[in-house]
Amino acid sequence: KYSEFPKFAKKFVTKRLQNSNLTHAMGNNNILDPAIFFQEIEPSSLFEKAFNRLKIEKNEPVFIKSFKRELEQANFDKPQEICDILTQNVPLILKKLNILLFCKKHKKKQPAPVNLAKLILEHSNNFISSQNRKNFYSNAYSHYSYDLFAQICREAKSQRSIPYTGFSSFVRMSSGNPRSLLIILGHIYSICAFKGSSFVGERVVSIDIQTEGATDAARFMLEADTNFGGNSDRARNATSRLAVLLRTARFSLNIPEVSPLTVSFSDSDLTQEARETLNSALNYSFVFEGQLSRPDRNSQKINRKIQLNPILSPRWQLPIMRRGDISLNGPLLNSIFDPNQSDDFDYLLKLLSYKWNHPFKKPPIQSEQQELFDD
Repeated sequence: KYSEFPKFAKKFVTKRLQNSNLTHAMGNNNILDPAIFFQEIEPSSLFEKAFNRLKIEKNEPVFIKSFKRELEQANFDKPQEICDILTQNVPLILKKLNILLFCKKHKKKQPAPVNLAKLILEHSNNFISSQNRKNFYSNAYSHYSYDLFAQICREAKSQRSIPYTGFSSFVRMSSGNPRSLLIILGHIYSICAFKGSSFVGERVVSIDIQTEGATDAARFMLEADTNFGGNSDRARNATSRLAVLLRTARFSLNIPEVSPLTVSFSDSDLTQEARETLNSALNYSFVFEGQLSRPDRNSQKINRKIQLNPILSPRWQLPIMRRGDISLNGPLLNSIFDPNQSDDFDYLLKLLSYKWNHPFKKPPIQSEQQELFDD
């Protein structure tokens, strides 16, 4: 919550670099901003520069074929025409966004699917010509662009990891903890040293090395830095299940929440065992307690919010910023945090995954698991 932490982090790291032999060797002892040493992903121009830098091919992506198959299996008329309207002659990131908006806005009766696709394309073209225009499409791009970028990176033929780059990103991932920031930078430095690459020099640290370092830091924080026996093991396993749920949401066809890093739930739904595991996860900083959310629409109970520590995000290719939160009911909540109910997790996650990836079909089971599919 300390708003001045980014400024502190910048000065803190700058002073460490100035006191080292690294900057003396390059004849630059007056560093003003450590960000100059890190290559970054550029979101400008609809991520086109980023796609080129990452060498992501832009020919017909796999996700278009998958979307067409969903339309066909749901017995849509003219599935090929719908796909063509939404994706032909459209920048890569907007192909994804147009498909996502179609999934979210389609209703069985009105408008007709082809007309809806044409309406989305019209908004897409207007957005391209004037990206500053404020409407639902520009808001959707602002909300979902990084999740869609992550999906494209994950689906690319090159099978690149989702990049975690830039000093400001590492500051955000450290969540106000200087030690966490040093752990990330330390792992990046170690990889640079191992590969004979300069950490601070004329050449910036590459995207691949930064991503590898951030991933190693996440693994260290999860597996080595908090290895204290039974309580930490249970907290770690619960955190892993929570992260898998968030990852399933982020990489689904119909993304349920923007930048899913947070879940909300009613505290009264926790079993005693689940409560103890959650407290351990909080104590080991695997997760953070968020602010109280708005009352539940049905019960009017005030929900708790729990956020995954973003330093762990690279382990599961999750976002480092939180926006939306996924609501958990009692069975799913306790399958994550109660070791005695963890065997139910895979089944319950499979049901949610079906809902998120097959938006035009009814859930396969509704009688016993109706609460899982409430809006």
